Amino acid sequence: MLTWLDIVLLVILGLSTLVGLWRGLLVEVASIAVWLVAFWLAFTYGEHLAPLFEGYVEAPSARLMLGYALLFVLALLVGGLTTWLLGKLVKSTGLSGTDRLLGMLFGIARGALLG
Repeated sequence: MLTWLDIVLLVILGLSTLVGLWRGLLVEVASIAVWLVAFWLAFTYGEHLAPLFEGYVEAPSARLMLGYALLFVLALLVGGLTTWLLGKLVKSTGLSGTDRLLGMLFGIARGALLG
């Protein structure tokens, strides 16, 4: 008999597999890369953006957080657009079936790691 933990792990594995199948390998890998780059950009250059808000925000910590958040969101938007274009490119080449199958395998591996 399955315990509640087994069911949760199976749901995680199933959802990850379906997301990988739906989005495809290239979009999945690009999405992870976009998140990593967004974090890196925000924490590397956020403090350099903070002084631009001196006339608008009084607290230095709030300016710093605003710099981090603005760079993070901007990087996610640009990365999301790039990922979307990559998905369209894969679809136009006729390789979407292969990409989705590899995405499903990636989803299984990711679900196993998360579970």
